[in-house]
Amino acid sequence: MAQINSHQSLTNSARMMHLFGAVYGTDAARTAEHYACVRADPGAHRALADAVEMQRPHFDSFNLQMGYCYGAHVDPDTLDISLYEPSFQPGNHLPLVKLTDGPWLLGRLPHHAFALVTGPDGGSWRCGDLPVLVEGVDFAPLQPFHEQARLTASGALLLRPDGHICARWEAAPTDPEAAVRNTLTNVLAGTLPGASTEH
Repeated sequence: MAQINSHQSLTNSARMMHLFGAVYGTDAARTAEHYACVRADPGAHRALADAVEMQRPHFDSFNLQMGYCYGAHVDPDTLDISLYEPSFQPGNHLPLVKLTDGPWLLGRLPHHAFALVTGPDGGSWRCGDLPVLVEGVDFAPLQPFHEQARLTASGALLLRPDGHICARWEAAPTDPEAAVRNTLTNVLAGTLPGASTEH
């Protein structure tokens, strides 16, 4: 992630130089004249339009903020930081789930602890001290959460404090508490992003 961010920062910096060149020109003795000309009719300067378009990834980089996946190997040169594809798979950040009674599900999650988010039949996940948000009880999604996440009504996602998914269960196992405990043991021992468990 650090490599990708550094690469993007350097790219943005170089592209800003193109923008400055388009706005002020390349002749230091005529910058005021060039700027006045561009300002008078911006549409007549193709170099300005091109330089502005080059800034798009600088300001449209949602994939850089939300698309990072633990365990994924990404080539910074081929990553499209503007193309974000939501995923409910382990390693990915929980996508933005719109609520009927608030902005986003992410805002309901604790920022200091692991938490479970379950479908509407996820009551069996309420065990131990781990925060559990049950669809239809603790949050009301605009569209069914379990369907968005491709879970059954009893399925669940285990989330890290940073909002990344570290495990998923398509349906509740026989012993949800043991499943969560075993998964947390593996995750905290350094196994990332965690196991994808299907039943």
